[in-house]
Amino acid sequence: QSLDPSEIRAATSSFLGPIEQIPPSLSAIKVDGVPAHRRVRRGEDVTLKPRPVTIHEFEVRSIELPHADLMLRCSSGTYVRTLAKDFAALLGTSGHLRELRRTAIGSALVDHAVGVDALGSGEIPQEAWLHPADALANMPSVQLDEDRVQALAQGKPVEVEAPDGGPVTVFDQGTLVAIGNVAAGRLKPSKVFHRA
Repeated sequence: QSLDPSEIRAATSSFLGPIEQIPPSLSAIKVDGVPAHRRVRRGEDVTLKPRPVTIHEFEVRSIELPHADLMLRCSSGTYVRTLAKDFAALLGTSGHLRELRRTAIGSALVDHAVGVDALGSGEIPQEAWLHPADALANMPSVQLDEDRVQALAQGKPVEVEAPDGGPVTVFDQGTLVAIGNVAAGRLKPSKVFHRA
């Protein structure tokens, strides 16, 4: 099938913003406590429910049919291979990924990555070190008083003023204390770095 490059570029707008995406049946999403891919490999029929994801940017960088080079900035949980399949279906054809390159995870950029050779030298290069606050800068964070920090250190949920969801980072005077999830105004720690 012959596709017009302008049609391909225009189709990206249909995926921008919040969308519902049906994960692939060979994913690790659990169905009744068992990863979907295990059920499929046992011959079971698995249909997963659509999940909300957000596509912040979707750009066509070049087109040399039958190939196109696309750039995507998306939320965590997005299945890029599924997005490629859905994108092709919208254009009335079929498609798959020939190559996938992740260039960033949150605030960590591939441009700042350290090669395997440098890590294997016995000394970790200074540029490989990343402060926890920088590594988690893309997550919402809250500052807590000493009493709530101590409660978190003991694994207890604490009241916070933060939107529901997660993960949320907790800092005390610039020091990472915990990571947790917020529900109904209470933060439940999932990982605690501060000793009680």
